[in-house]
Amino acid sequence: MSLAKEYFIETAAVAGTVTQSGSGNAWGPGGGGTLQSNLAISDNTRTVSSVANPGSATRVIELRDFGFPSLPARAQLLGILLSVEGLSNSGVAQDKSIRVTLDGVETGDDKATHTWSIIEEVVTYGALNDAWKIGPFGIDYSAIGFNLSYQSTGGADFMFLDHVTAQIAYRCGSRVSVATAVLG
Repeated sequence: MSLAKEYFIETAAVAGTVTQSGSGNAWGPGGGGTLQSNLAISDNTRTVSSVANPGSATRVIELRDFGFPSLPARAQLLGILLSVEGLSNSGVAQDKSIRVTLDGVETGDDKATHTWSIIEEVVTYGALNDAWKIGPFGIDYSAIGFNLSYQSTGGADFMFLDHVTAQIAYRCGSRVSVATAVLG
């Protein structure tokens, strides 16, 4: 399925919430600020966690309240695109789990596939025509969030996250729209 050549774009900075859970190494505001403020702007003020040994992992970063409540209840989900900006200190940190959540419960595909570079990069997960195996109708869009975790493939490393944005493509009748949310 391809998206229409013309579509409507909505963008909003949202308050959102950023927390961490589970076992593993804790995240901290590496350059000052808070977990949320460090992920809100692409400014090299990063959130950091260590992945000390092969197989060791970070705690799960939980991104909630992304602010998609303005999407109509009758909207058909077409796709979700998550963009994460970050880097790895030694180049051995990789995705452990990248999941969509609905009301805090993980659902759909796990998009973890990336080994992070020592050079800051923006990695995208999903696409505007990839619904992560979430049903197309009856979704409470205000309940969509994301869980991110990382692990080491060998040796000590640090994982740095700088910025996160999310986009949802949806259809209402013949109109296709893309809603973008950034933590603000």
